[in-house]
Amino acid sequence: MSLALFRQRLTATPLGGRGMLAASLVCFWAFHFIVLWPSSFSQDGADQALNLGADLTWVIAVSCNALALLGCVVALSRGVTVHFERLARLSGLLTTCGIGLIALRAVWQGAPAGAAFLAGNVLFGVGTGLMMASYADRLRRVSPQTTFMALSAAFTVGAFLCLLFTLALVPLARWVAAALLPLLAAYFYGRYARQADDGKEETSNASAASSASSPDDFPLSGLPLKSLLGLIVVVGLTAGVMRGMSHLDSDVTSAGPLFVGSVLVGGSVLFALSFLIERLRPTLLLQGVVVVISAAFMALAFLAGESMSVAFVIHTIGFLFFVALVWLFCTFLGNGRSGGTRLFVIGLCANQMGQALGSLGYLGLVAAVGSSASALVPASLATVYVLLLAALIFFANAGRTRRAVPEVAPQAALQLPLLAEAYHLTAREVEIGVLVAEGKSRAAIAEALVVSQETVKSHTKHLYQKLSVHSRDELLRLLEEEARQAAEQQVFL
Repeated sequence: MSLALFRQRLTATPLGGRGMLAASLVCFWAFHFIVLWPSSFSQDGADQALNLGADLTWVIAVSCNALALLGCVVALSRGVTVHFERLARLSGLLTTCGIGLIALRAVWQGAPAGAAFLAGNVLFGVGTGLMMASYADRLRRVSPQTTFMALSAAFTVGAFLCLLFTLALVPLARWVAAALLPLLAAYFYGRYARQADDGKEETSNASAASSASSPDDFPLSGLPLKSLLGLIVVVGLTAGVMRGMSHLDSDVTSAGPLFVGSVLVGGSVLFALSFLIERLRPTLLLQGVVVVISAAFMALAFLAGESMSVAFVIHTIGFLFFVALVWLFCTFLGNGRSGGTRLFVIGLCANQMGQALGSLGYLGLVAAVGSSASALVPASLATVYVLLLAALIFFANAGRTRRAVPEVAPQAALQLPLLAEAYHLTAREVEIGVLVAEGKSRAAIAEALVVSQETVKSHTKHLYQKLSVHSRDELLRLLEEEARQAAEQQVFL
C-alpha cells in the first residue's frame, strides 16, 4: 500500500485529521498510568513511596482534580471567557511540577519530603483537572464516535507506554519521562487547537456534529441530566472503593501487569466497538457497565477477598468502559450547544467527586471496623446496592421522559411544513423531518418511506443544516417556538 493511499484511508476514519488530539490524549493517560502504578513494576521496591495511589494523599489529588473542574464550571456559568489553549499550557506546567515534587521523595527524606509529596499531589490534581476541562472544550465540537475512538486508543497506547517506560527505564529516567508527558500533552493539544481554529477542520467538525446527533444513532433525547449525573457520581464512587480495596491487598498492588493487561484488553475492545458505535445504543452499553461492575463487587462479597485479582480485572475493564461512555455522553450533550463545554465539564467533575468520596468512604470504613477483611463484604454489598439503586432511578426517569416527549412532538411536527418555503426545504426533507420530530428511528423512517437508512441520514443532515439545529431536541424546540408564535398571532388577530 502506498503512503498516499494509507493517508487517504486514515483521513476517512473518525480520527482522520485529528492525530494531534489523539496524541495529546495518549500522553495524558500515559502519565496517569505511570504515576499511579510505578511500584507495580519495581523489582526491589525502592520506589514504593512514589506510588501516588498507595498513599492517602491520592484522595487529595483526586479532590483537587474535582475542585479544578468545579472552578471551571463556575467560571463558565458566570460567562467568564476561558482561553483553553492557555489553560492547557498552564495545566501542563502544574502537572509537571507536581510529578517532580512527588519524585523528590525518592531522594529526599524527612518532614520536608512529606510536604513536597503533599504539594505534588495538589499540583498534580489541579493540573490534570484543568487539562480535562481543556479537552472538554474541543471534544464537544467533534462527533461522539470520534471521542469514543480517541479515548479507547489513548487507553490502549497509554497502557503500552506505561509498560514500556516502567520496564525499560530506571526509576529516575521513568519519572523524567512521566514529567515530560504533560508538557507533550499540552503541546499536542495546542497544535490541534490551532489547526481547528485555522479552519482546517471546521467542515469535518460541522458535518460530524450534524450527523452525530441523529435520533437513531444516539437516542438520548430528553434524558434526565440530574439522574445521569447522579449515576456518574455513583460509578465514580465504585472506582474509589475498588481502588481502596486493591491498595490494601498486597497481591493486587504488586501485580502491575494485571492492571496494564486489563487496560490493554479493555482499550482494545473499546476501540473495536468505536467502529460500531453508530449501531449501538449508548444506554444499552451503560446497562452493561452497571452489570459488569456489580459482578465484580459480588465476586468479592461471595468469595470474601479470595477473588480480589479477578474482581480487580473485571472492575478495571468495566470502569474503562464507563469512562469512555461518560465522555461519549458529555460529547453528545455538548455537541453544537453554546453551553456544551460547561455540560461536559460538569460530567467529568461528577465522576472525579465520586472517586474521591468512594476512596474516603472505604478508608473510613476500614478505620471503623479495624481491618480490610472485615470491611470487604459490607462495602461490596453496599456498593452494589447503591449502584443498582442509582441505575434504576436513572433508567426509570429516562423512560418517563421518553414517554412524555411524543405527547408534544406530533403537535410541534405540524409546524414543519409551514417552514418549508422560508427555509427552502424539499418535500422529502419535510416528510422525513416530521417523522424525526415524532420520535421515529432512522430504521423505522427508512421502512415507512421505502428508502435506505443512508438516504434518511443524508436528508436529516441537510434538514438540520438548513434549520441551523444539531439534534432532534433542538428541532423540537424550534418547532415548539414556531407553534407558540403562531398561537400568539391567532390570539392577537
